[in-house]
Parts: sequence; structure tokens; C-alpha cells
Amino acid sequence: MQKISLEDLITIGAEESLTGEHKIHITCNNGSIPTDSSNLAWKAADKLLKEANPKDHWEINIAIKKEIPVGAGLGGGSSNAATTLVGLNRLLELGLPQQKLLDIGKTVGSDVPFFILGQTAIARGIGEKLEPFQIPEDFSPSNVTYLLVHPDINLSSKEVYERSNFGLTPPGNNAKFAHFLKEIEGDITQKKLPPTEQIRQAYKQLLINDLEGAAIKMHPIIAKLKEAMLKFGAIGSLMTGSGSAVFGVFTNPNDANRAAIKVKEQLNLEEGCFIGTAHNIN
Repeated sequence: MQKISLEDLITIGAEESLTGEHKIHITCNNGSIPTDSSNLAWKAADKLLKEANPKDHWEINIAIKKEIPVGAGLGGGSSNAATTLVGLNRLLELGLPQQKLLDIGKTVGSDVPFFILGQTAIARGIGEKLEPFQIPEDFSPSNVTYLLVHPDINLSSKEVYERSNFGLTPPGNNAKFAHFLKEIEGDITQKKLPPTEQIRQAYKQLLINDLEGAAIKMHPIIAKLKEAMLKFGAIGSLMTGSGSAVFGVFTNPNDANRAAIKVKEQLNLEEGCFIGTAHNIN
């Protein structure tokens, strides 16, 4: 799992409650986002207050300014929940250690701990078992740019998983990402390829999403987006999570910006679609 520069803006305020109980209020600039107890940031604040059990009662105000497209498989709700946990812990001076926040986070959502950890990690289980990982510079150079396109369709994660056929992970080193990466690195080094071609070959082998097949059957536009990104210069392209956003990997930000225009024109994407670029954050 990798953090990128696309982010929502979360503003958290707290004042002593006069009612003798905790209260949580959510506001958001996007009307499609729930502001009641179903919101992950609300759940995070509620669980934190119950776990920490501060002597004072607080009225918590959380304002969410959405920049991450909704229902895109980019972890917007999970990252907001993580930010709420970390932010409230500091704001209220609760003093909870990171491990405690990680434990609370996984009860809110399986991806929440990753955003609390705040660094590149290998995720196992349902995403809650994290192993910090440093990607070799050859595979993740500082100038890698991602072109992100969300075609304004929402996929049900439950339905995508139900339609996907998963077999057991095959035995061998390929089952361990770190070993797999070393194998690729060794193979590429032996071939003595130019740097750009090294990255291209690595991404061909590393970019795998077992959920894509089911998602593409439900919405073929996902396959068309991948094809268009590769056509216009991406060294690799993949669907995010359970969809429905697609990203392309570019070694030059100018190439990514030019591809954004061409992809939009070729596929005649509507105004409601999200198209943007981002880079790695480590």
C-alpha cells in the first residue's frame, strides 16, 4: 500500500460539552457523503472517545472538504478516519500510543491502520496486518507521476468480491512481495536495461489486481481507461482497489498531463469524471 499526494482536508475542533455527554458533528462540502454515525470519521471519533474515556465530555466538530473522488477505491473514507483518530488524540492530549490507535483503527475499517502508520507497507489479512516496506528507488523514483481517472461510476465492493474467483496464493517466493521484488530486481539488473525500461519491466510484473476481471465485466470502461493510458505513454496501468478508479504510471509529469487531455478526448469522458495527477508520499 502506498500513500499519494491526493488528499481531503479535515478540520477538527473540540469544546467542552455542556450536556454531560460526548457529541460529534460532521459537515462536508460533498452532499453525497453521510454526516451521521455511518461516516467513518464519526465512527473513529466515537470509538476513540469511548476507548480513551477522558474525564471531560467533548463536543467534536469535524469538517471534511472532499478532494478524493467518492467510491473510487482510493481510501478517502479510511484516510479521513485515520486523520480523525490521530488529530483528536493530539488535540485532546489523550496520549494514546500509535499501537493503540492502530488497534482502534482496525475496528473502524480494514484500511484505516495503514493511514495511521503513514508509510509504504505490505498489507496482509484483510489489510490490517502491516509490514513497513521501503520500495527500491529503481521502482519508485521521485519523478514517478500517477494519472488518476475516476469514471463517475460506483462499484459495490461486496459485489465485486462476490463475482471474483480467488484461488490460493501459489507456493514459493512469489507469495512474499519482498522476495518477489528482489527476483525482479535481479532479473532486470542482469539484462542491463536502461533505467526507464527497467521501471517499465518492473511495473509489468508488479501491477496486478485480482478484482479487475469482475469489475471490468460490470463496467467495461475500466478496461478502456487502462488501454488508453498505456496508449498515451503510461508504463503501467491498474484499477484501484475494488474500483472504479484507474491509475497510470508515468516517469514524467508532463507526459501524465498530456495523457490526461488525450484520455479525456478519446473516451469522451463527461464533466463528472475525476481526472488528476499525484505523486508518492513516503
